[in-house]
Formats: sequence, structure tokens, C-alpha cells
Amino acid sequence: MKRTPPAEPLERADWEVFVRHELNVRFIRIDPGYIALFQRFLYQRFDGDIAELNRRWGTHYAGFDGVPLLKIVRGEPGVYYAYAEFISGTSEDGETYLCPLEALSVYGPRQGYEDYLAESGGSDTAAVGHRALPSGCGLC
Repeated sequence: MKRTPPAEPLERADWEVFVRHELNVRFIRIDPGYIALFQRFLYQRFDGDIAELNRRWGTHYAGFDGVPLLKIVRGEPGVYYAYAEFISGTSEDGETYLCPLEALSVYGPRQGYEDYLAESGGSDTAAVGHRALPSGCGLC
């Protein structure tokens, strides 16, 4: 699976449906350049009440502008649900996703393994390509 949305239209459409609606949020990354959009989404979702977000998330943020984008979604179920809603939710017209497709990427065991191979072998992830995962890893 490609880390980012493919260019070819049919493959891109399949990638988008899978990432937005099937893939566990823990394996989806949101580009840091979209943090303001995510924070605005949270502000609207919690009606501007940072205390409510903190209560549901078990956090102590002073304001929505202090809420970071997590690399790995962890914590209270409310954190998970907010990320899932931002990734797969649509605007009121039902036609526009809240999070732009270009903001999404995938980072799971395969991508971690590719990064490991690239780092330990002195080559970049593009040079590693789609190597087979080690046998017995439970992902094959």
C-alpha cells in the first residue's frame, strides 16, 4: 500500500475509501500543515469549550490552538473518535470531507519496516520499495 494518495484516479479512489473508512486511525497520519484545520474542527465539535475537550480526552490544554496533531492516536476513546470523525466526516453538504485527502498518509507496520530497512541499509524508502515483510511477522 502506498503511503500517500496515488495519482492514478481509480487507485486513488480505492485508497481514499480504504483509508477514510476501513483503516484503523492509529495507522493514519495527518500532515502537520493542516493543524489549524484540525484545531478549528475541534473548536466547532466542542462548541468552543476547551474544558469539555479536556474532560473527554483527559488532557489539560489551555486552548484549541494548543491541541497538537498526534503521530499515533492514543488515549481516551474521545481522542480516537475525534480523529476518525475528522478523517472520515463530511461537511454539512455531505460532499466535502473535513480533512483534505492530500493531508492523509499511511504509516503502519509495513512502512515502519521499510523505514527500518532504509535507515539500516543507508538507502531511502523509495529505494527499498515493497520488500517482503519477514516471515512469521503476523502481517504476511
